[in-house]
Amino acid sequence: MSVMKSALFFVAALLIAEAAAPQDALTAAKDLYASAAYEDALAALTRVKESAPELAQQADEYRAFSLFALGRTSEAEAVVESVIRKDPFAVPDARDASPRINEMFGQVRKRLLPDMIRDEYKSVRATLDKGQLSAAVPSLNKVRRMLDQAKSLGVMDQTLNDLDVLVGGFIDLAKSKADLASAEAAAKAVAPSPAAIPPPAAPAAALPTRPDGGAKGPRVYSVADKDVVAPVVIRQSTPTIPYSVARTMVGQSGVLEIVINEKGDIEGALMREPVNNVFDTAVLLAAKTWKYRPAMKEGQPVKYMKRVGVSPAALAKKEE
Repeated sequence: MSVMKSALFFVAALLIAEAAAPQDALTAAKDLYASAAYEDALAALTRVKESAPELAQQADEYRAFSLFALGRTSEAEAVVESVIRKDPFAVPDARDASPRINEMFGQVRKRLLPDMIRDEYKSVRATLDKGQLSAAVPSLNKVRRMLDQAKSLGVMDQTLNDLDVLVGGFIDLAKSKADLASAEAAAKAVAPSPAAIPPPAAPAAALPTRPDGGAKGPRVYSVADKDVVAPVVIRQSTPTIPYSVARTMVGQSGVLEIVINEKGDIEGALMREPVNNVFDTAVLLAAKTWKYRPAMKEGQPVKYMKRVGVSPAALAKKEE
């Protein structure tokens, strides 16, 4: 009689699962698993996966549980592999996962994780090569979490160790870039508006004009003009480049060209000889915050073009 009641219970549960909402169907399938009705649970979970893609990951987890309980270990491992490939941080439900199931998840993760980390980094690198450092940060953080997992599982190798240093360097560089942008915004917020400080009056003759007659504004002088006193640095802070990033640019150097206006502010900046998008962006952001005592000609401030050599090695800071 008890066998008949159990069979009726399972049939009723399946009928309810089919008619219920997807989440309810998943709950009913889990109940079947908890009741040791592994074949019925497997069938119900397959239907949930097919009808509700948003629940497929949870359904697959319990499909692996059911297959393992039925002794179909290789099939269970294949499902676990699918789960981990979709979410490298997936862990089995502690309420239903036995120590042997946890061990199976751990073994599959150890096997997959090194290649998954390398593949994820290749994808991030494509974004970095486009100079989109900020956009790459979420993926960089994901790679870092995956590397932390690899450390805890003891599957780090030399390649992954190098990636760990490199990814950390890019994350630090992104933070430096964000800090520079924040500092620039804060400086603009507290700076007085141009209208609040009227420029000093000066006779027109004292403002040197361009050779074309002045149609394009004041002339920009340079080191080639011997009768001009060069600008004097007041503030010229450079970004710190993590050593792990700088070492990927060994032997490279660039030339930054800036135009310093009559107030000693940076009016324009460009990399005349670029290094790469990440490094160049960090340097250009820093340059916008620089301040000088302006160049002088015959006692009057003038615009001045200055070139500054920049090297990743010179700006590198070793991680502690």
